Amino acid sequence: MKRLSATAVAACLALVPLAASAQQAVLVPSESVRVEYGQVLRAEPVYETRRETWLERQCPDGNNKLLSRIAGAVKDVLKPGRPEDGKCRDVPVEREFRRLAAYEVDYMYKGSKYRSRMPYDPGNRIKLRVSVAPVATSSGR
Repeated sequence: MKRLSATAVAACLALVPLAASAQQAVLVPSESVRVEYGQVLRAEPVYETRRETWLERQCPDGNNKLLSRIAGAVKDVLKPGRPEDGKCRDVPVEREFRRLAAYEVDYMYKGSKYRSRMPYDPGNRIKLRVSVAPVATSSGR
């Protein structure tokens, strides 16, 4: 009986290095992260163009179209749902809008030039997250 337990102990002791190497293979090196700054070379605004269409009431009028449109708009506010006399009609009007979408930022970091799109203008310098980690391959090289 003592011989069997000695064999079992020897087998367990033989597995200990395998378990330790398996644990070492599972360990993932932690990432080294720091904050540094780069020099902004250029920050150019990027605009998006949007088109919207809506109906606008147009009525035949005399000489002053702008004054007539203003008066018509005021009447529409004061008397919504008033019956039409048949002369006015709804006309689709398309307008184009430009909206600031982002900034295209060129910057220099450690002698290399980079470009990023950012939601704001970073100013003279840009805050960078620098991360360094080894490349892990299956061959271990």
